[in-house]
Amino acid sequence: MHKIRKTQGSNSVRAETASVAAEICERCFSDLVQPIEAQAEQAGTVTLTLRCPECEHVRIGQCSWDEAREFGRSFAAGKAQLREDTANSPTTTSAMNSTASCLRWRRT
Repeated sequence: MHKIRKTQGSNSVRAETASVAAEICERCFSDLVQPIEAQAEQAGTVTLTLRCPECEHVRIGQCSWDEAREFGRSFAAGKAQLREDTANSPTTTSAMNSTASCLRWRRT
């Protein structure tokens, strides 16, 4: 797990310093946390702004370059897995086929 140290700033970020897993929302515990901004700092750290798509919580924290890079790789792998799961889902295939047949019907 990648850890970030919380920093002060937005009202949605608590003022205390603590290490929390970047992949997990600290409010609703979703594992769908997304990076929305990254900024390099002079101290050799990266300030990340993370957003939870489920509860809309935004968190700002700092981590090392290596931790930020690993979080980015983990996020990219999760996106790829989600795309693969969606593409191979019978529900998705069925919905796409229904949409396609509906569009064909309208053309004739």
